[in-house]
Amino acid sequence: MSFYEISESGSIRSTIYDDIYWSGDGGYGEKKYVFLDSIQIEERWKSKASFTILELGFGAGLNFLVTVERWTQSISNHLNFLSFEKHPLPGEALETLLKNFPDLEPYSKKLIRKYKYIEKGMHVLDFPEWNVTLTLFIGDVLEELNKIETGVDVFFLDGFAPRKNPEMWSREIFTKLKSLSDNQSIFATYSTALSVIENAEKSGFLTEKKQGYESKKYMLMGYPPPNTSKPPHPYYSFKNLSKMDHDSIAIIGGGMAGVAIARSLARLGKEVTLFEAEMDIAMKSSGNPAGIFNPSLSGDPTTASTLEVAGFWNLLRILEDEISLPESEFGKDGIEIISDETERSRLLKSMETYAVSKNLIYFSEELNRFVLPQSGWIHPASFCKRIIQKYESRIHVKTETEISELKKENDRWILIDSEGSSVGNFSDVVIAGAIDSKKFQQTEWLPLREVRGQICLIDKSTLSQGPSKPVVFPNGYIIPKNGKFLVGATYDNYSISEEIRHSDTERILSNLANYIPLTEFPNTSELYARAGIRATTPDHLPVIGPIPDFDFAVENYMDLKHRGFRADNSTFPPMEYNRGLYVFTAFGSKALLLAPFLADFLAEIIIRGETHLPISILHQLIPNRFILRYIVNPTGKRRSWEKMIELMQSKGIY
Repeated sequence: MSFYEISESGSIRSTIYDDIYWSGDGGYGEKKYVFLDSIQIEERWKSKASFTILELGFGAGLNFLVTVERWTQSISNHLNFLSFEKHPLPGEALETLLKNFPDLEPYSKKLIRKYKYIEKGMHVLDFPEWNVTLTLFIGDVLEELNKIETGVDVFFLDGFAPRKNPEMWSREIFTKLKSLSDNQSIFATYSTALSVIENAEKSGFLTEKKQGYESKKYMLMGYPPPNTSKPPHPYYSFKNLSKMDHDSIAIIGGGMAGVAIARSLARLGKEVTLFEAEMDIAMKSSGNPAGIFNPSLSGDPTTASTLEVAGFWNLLRILEDEISLPESEFGKDGIEIISDETERSRLLKSMETYAVSKNLIYFSEELNRFVLPQSGWIHPASFCKRIIQKYESRIHVKTETEISELKKENDRWILIDSEGSSVGNFSDVVIAGAIDSKKFQQTEWLPLREVRGQICLIDKSTLSQGPSKPVVFPNGYIIPKNGKFLVGATYDNYSISEEIRHSDTERILSNLANYIPLTEFPNTSELYARAGIRATTPDHLPVIGPIPDFDFAVENYMDLKHRGFRADNSTFPPMEYNRGLYVFTAFGSKALLLAPFLADFLAEIIIRGETHLPISILHQLIPNRFILRYIVNPTGKRRSWEKMIELMQSKGIY
């Protein structure tokens, strides 16, 4: 049964809450009055380089659209619009409803085109032509709100009536909103219910009734008392980032990560130069004949699974709307998962977590397997090359150029090649060279870990009955491609050899035979095989962000060893950085999912000095985390931490 009803007149009602989404003139005039005019929003955003609105209740996107309409008429800065929705309407419902607002058509058409695969989790819809980013959080509102710590300028509270949906107006919700506020923050809502006022005021807001729209007597505004500010995180602060014009940006590394950040910067109008040591881009760990894209799911979402699911939906939107690949380079017929008992239990729990629809995962009784119907495979090198082609006027590729050193002169970065010659000076540099990202003096302390992987290709005749679509099984996978099957993959920590090991090919095929019968065991020395070195970290999360000044961090944050992260650390100075220098690496085997998604956030940091990525997630990704964790707890840090330990000991610390 549908959770909404649309009448012939174009109005919409929730069958869950037995309440209408809007009233009167379809909501157009009322929404502009309550959420824009009553709080004089143009006065609020005109002096801000970046402005953040948080909305409770996305509905059909009408608040977003009337805001964008006003924004584009008066502002050239950047708008972050964060919206929370428990029951997302399908795209066809939005299309039907928004036809009733012809004045919004230039904006609604673009929203509808990007409003796809809106399932539980986080979805980032970027509109660079408007300088607007819409981030949708789908799920329980308090659960999703607790993922963010972003400072918010304005709150749009647009839930169903408090008597119908009291959870949306609870004291817990207002307490969280108060924690996201500063002195200038304000909320606006239609509702003047006593419970709303009481919960807002008990959470620390001051409230004020104002004249309502047309026949409605009142609306409500709320704001924090004076001297309200968020507790700072000085050791994560971006206050001291470069404020330059970012007139020339270099990217070191032409794999999936490097190409992804090049794309994101190009979409923001920046020209970049991409340096690759090999003869062509995507020849190292991004050079496999095919790569599966499927998110790792967990019953209780982790940072990794949250990012992978968000990156998965983002990748599908890119492949559908931006980068077109032929059937020989891309397949999206779904993948099947053969699971052991542990994996089966985990996936069953994940089905409860992501139960918005079967678009992400379901269990097939017929196959006795889990199915991810939207997943598939991509030829990574083709994907990278088509991105370069699409943005060729802004992305300039220089192959066979190995960068071996970075020097800072007059606020510019000089790139030195392997022969000792300068290849240019740049305002900003992004190091995206996988495991080679730590070869520079400024990044040598990063605890990056090598993970060797090997794959092989087998003929159809090797299998008694080969699968028609990719299959994932414990410790391996198989992908049908161009009349053959690609089988993978090994994971060997701290191994850096790219020579083919026939013993590894035997290991791959022996594992395959446990799940898909072979007609015969092939001669492994005659098979095509390929090995590459992935980069990962001790916490298995990528490293993304500006590179901190190691000496500054050690000298200024050593007291964390005694105080810990939970103490009041507001007296610490904000982190200093190697200004204009960034890192984007350690995606392991998930670069297809994570790099295009997270590149947009790094591009924001480079250009705007901030990002709308939830801070609770950002703090787990930026390189600062490793220095701070070592200071707080140096025990147990061994392999991949060697350089960090050496540098700390050289300062007489441990």
